Amino acid sequence: MSKRGLRGAARQSIEWHVSVRFAMSPSEQSSPPSADCELQAAREHLRAGRSADAEQSYRRVLDVAPDSIEALVFLGNAAQARGDGGHAVNLLSRASKADPANVDILLHLGAVYRAAERFDAARYVLERAVRLAAGRNLHARLSLASVLEVDQRPDLALLHYCRALIETQRARQRTSEGDKAAGLQAQVAHAKQYVDAGRRVWFERVLRDSGQGAASGRGGRIEAALAAYLDGRPPMLSYPQQRAGLMHVPGVATAPFIDNARFDWLDRVPEAIARCVGEMGQCVASSASSVTTVGAGALRVHVFKAGVLQYEPRRHAPRLLSVLRELPLADVQHHAPDVDIIALNGGARFARHYGRTNSFCWAVVNPVGSAAFQVSVGGESRMLPPAAALVADPSFGVEYLNAGEAPALALAFEIWHPDLSDTEQRSIAALIAAVLDFDNRLQELD
Repeated sequence: MSKRGLRGAARQSIEWHVSVRFAMSPSEQSSPPSADCELQAAREHLRAGRSADAEQSYRRVLDVAPDSIEALVFLGNAAQARGDGGHAVNLLSRASKADPANVDILLHLGAVYRAAERFDAARYVLERAVRLAAGRNLHARLSLASVLEVDQRPDLALLHYCRALIETQRARQRTSEGDKAAGLQAQVAHAKQYVDAGRRVWFERVLRDSGQGAASGRGGRIEAALAAYLDGRPPMLSYPQQRAGLMHVPGVATAPFIDNARFDWLDRVPEAIARCVGEMGQCVASSASSVTTVGAGALRVHVFKAGVLQYEPRRHAPRLLSVLRELPLADVQHHAPDVDIIALNGGARFARHYGRTNSFCWAVVNPVGSAAFQVSVGGESRMLPPAAALVADPSFGVEYLNAGEAPALALAFEIWHPDLSDTEQRSIAALIAAVLDFDNRLQELD
């Protein structure tokens, strides 16, 4: 939208707010009788369409009640309509001081600052309005986003427009605010256009900076994954058992289990993990606060959760951590890897769980001394004996079952799908980190 169009929207916002009734300030509640008479006269003039007479009455109100919010707001808007922005700011600032928690006054003042291209001042008062509204005034958020847009702050404008759309959906679910949302259709439509274009620019920039451009090889499937994510389109899954997760990459080889031969390092891992069984048992015994019960007699202890090393493994499992440092774990800031110790008593079943993207696989290692147990993925089942490992695609859903009597203690960790090139891995890592960062920044807005 051009600056002219944005200023037009600002004028519309002022007109929209003229109809808002303001609560009386303490001074108005005890105003002199003459002020009350003039207020009534001003309102009657307005109902009759006599704006000039109403303005005179409001001026007389201020002579005897200088903190009258109704008079200050009307006269401030009248001054702005005549092009006297300085006087409008003065009057509306007085109104805001008389009632600092009045969101509507702040919106008037922000609109006046914006019309004068005093964008820092407009942003300041509109941010106050947004905080006071606490998500229940759509006009406040949209006005702030619009000021950020015209002030050439695209990233902040994008975040606020996106948050405004979220608040619009919430308002439509609240009957009392549905009419207000409907009254802002033009602004909401602009917000949708801005968000659609802005998010695309945001994430395509991340993709470009990661080294994966549109001219890359491998069929451009990372770009296709991003496009589906941005458009909100459900991905084309190869099997009905699959779940897409956060970002589904098309064209990745799909099977519940992946051939161990594709991982030339995997055969060495069970022996290395066998030397860490004592540490793993200590983590299970000491991690009451971080143990997740996933079925009767089945426990999961996080070693890494969303890429963050947990306290008990740091304390009790230095050898295990040393082994993990040598493995090609999936690495995404604030997201991966997950590394879990799985404890299964005899007869225990670990309930089905799904992965977060088909870019990752789960490597499951059963060390020497543990009981054999069954791993089921997408309707296929395999026994995992001691001193063995397998790799599963968790987009199909993974279950564990210890049908025997002896307990099993295993390790499961996220690795990259072998069908992804190094460049694609970096790109997916950058995109997922950017998605999480965007969502976090969105939630951190007032």
